Amino acid sequence: MTKESRLRSNILRLALFLAAPFVFANAPAPPAVTLAGHTYSPTSIAYSPDGSRLVSAAWDGTIRLWDARTGAPLRLIDGHYARIYFISYAPDGRTFASGGSDLAVRVWNAETGALLHALPGHSNTIRYVTYSLDGKTIVSAGNDSSIRLWNAETGAHLRTLKGHTDDVICVAFSPDGKTLISGSADSSIRLWNAETGAHLQTLEGHTNEVRTVQYSPDGKTIASGAEDNFIRLWDAETGKQLQSIEGHTRYVCYLRYAPDGSSFTTASDDRTIRVWDAKTGTLVRTLRGHGSFVVSLAFSPDGKTLASASFDETIRFWDAKTGAALHMIAAHVSADVRAVAYSPDGKTLATGAGDKTARLWDAQTGAHLRTLEGLSEGVSSVAFSPDGKTLAAASGFGVRLWNAQTGAHLQTLLGHQSEVKDVVFSPDGKRVASVGMDDTARLWDAKTGSLLNTLRGHVSFVYAAAYSPDGKTLATGGLDRTVRIWDAQTGQHLKTLGNKKAVVYDVAFSPDGKTLASTAGRVVQLWDVQTGAPLKTLGAGAEKMYAAAFSPDSKLLASAGEERVIRVWDIKTGKVVETFSAEGAPIRSLAFSPDGKSLAAADSNYSGRIYLLAAR
Repeated sequence: MTKESRLRSNILRLALFLAAPFVFANAPAPPAVTLAGHTYSPTSIAYSPDGSRLVSAAWDGTIRLWDARTGAPLRLIDGHYARIYFISYAPDGRTFASGGSDLAVRVWNAETGALLHALPGHSNTIRYVTYSLDGKTIVSAGNDSSIRLWNAETGAHLRTLKGHTDDVICVAFSPDGKTLISGSADSSIRLWNAETGAHLQTLEGHTNEVRTVQYSPDGKTIASGAEDNFIRLWDAETGKQLQSIEGHTRYVCYLRYAPDGSSFTTASDDRTIRVWDAKTGTLVRTLRGHGSFVVSLAFSPDGKTLASASFDETIRFWDAKTGAALHMIAAHVSADVRAVAYSPDGKTLATGAGDKTARLWDAQTGAHLRTLEGLSEGVSSVAFSPDGKTLAAASGFGVRLWNAQTGAHLQTLLGHQSEVKDVVFSPDGKRVASVGMDDTARLWDAKTGSLLNTLRGHVSFVYAAAYSPDGKTLATGGLDRTVRIWDAQTGQHLKTLGNKKAVVYDVAFSPDGKTLASTAGRVVQLWDVQTGAPLKTLGAGAEKMYAAAFSPDSKLLASAGEERVIRVWDIKTGKVVETFSAEGAPIRSLAFSPDGKSLAAADSNYSGRIYLLAAR
């Protein structure tokens, strides 16, 4: 059995997918798609030096790498143990550095996502991380009132700069790399010799926390923004205040000069982004669209695109010249993902969630393919037809069928008198079986949608259904603590399994048709399909088991539930051969890929997570 300390290294692929529409307006753009996203608001974004990628960090402790042109998700890095506040690319694009509430600066390989260094030293939250212009030094600042400099290649600590009397919120290098500036909650801006760490001068004028500082590209001007709602421009040589610019109605969160230095852009708690003329300080335009305060800005290296991140859980892209909205990477509406299923060819993953949608994903890359809408309630179960052409979703009192390729609605199966909890296709694809909280199982013609039979026998809610591989029988389980076996053609009740000691949340036939598994209380019970005799009881854990799934070769069984641990069992020995920590929330649904190499799990606690795990 794998020890908890080894879990991370054994999970070869772990993805957090959040559906998020690409929204286009005012400018030509590629066709709309829906993308993966952070489970919490992004806090910092940065372009790679060549402009091909965008990296984002968030309060969920994850870092995400995106194709900057298409918005396609490229990589998820799950290495921080707490909130991330800032992320920065190295000038050569080979690494990026991040910092947050876990008190260590982390340096990552930008191509592979591998952790290169973890640099401890700060005694409180790290608020800002950046590289020197030559890429040799990393600077970090934080709520311990200190600024720390590190060797970017070795991770060695070089020196600590002290002088601020409160949190250090932002730092920046001068264009020649000789001077470092810092802004603090003590309302001051300090200039330092970047090589020696000597304090040069202090700029005073803001009356509240300085949230952002930046040199103009020519190095002659320093711009700052603060919680006093003002933007202030300073002479970089003398420290004299040149202008005090008013316009934002809430505090200024972030400021960035355009690469050509003609303008600078500010982001604010007032939910707006404002573009200012760098010479005159006059307002050029205001960009609106974010639903919460804007926390980070990034210009593409060519200066044509501006990216913005907000606590509305979106990253938006704007035409830097015109201000036109280009597209958006948005987080999924916080929703519990309740169901997951692979297509028969293993290329597509379907999910269903409490946000009243079913979604299709590329099972290899994690790219979102399609969102299926039109439901009045959350989705409790999804299933592909055997030919992969149709997707069924149980929602509310019915089952909705879509063309899995086009997303076209085919029909809705109505007849249940209460919520439908599970839906499955027969192996030949001709029938659909559904079960629900009206204590029944119902059989439908998959082509016409007509009701063929209603199976009555359970005395309470029915939670799960499964067809035998040969399609001759149907197994159901539910709140009455029994597993019932039915003739799939006639609907005749054949036998009842179970000791009525625990609620049955899931049932599954092994692909070879020899074994039936049912989750009952804290265990998974295995049954001989031929005789109905109990074979093994797998003591799955200390909490309720909600889901079970057989591997395609029938040799392994995966189980998960309230305990937030996914276990993989050897059916022959009854022993656990692998364990995965779900970490986030209870798991409601499991599915092996058709080739048996991956296991998908749906995290059900409003986190929007779907785990993709490498199954050995």
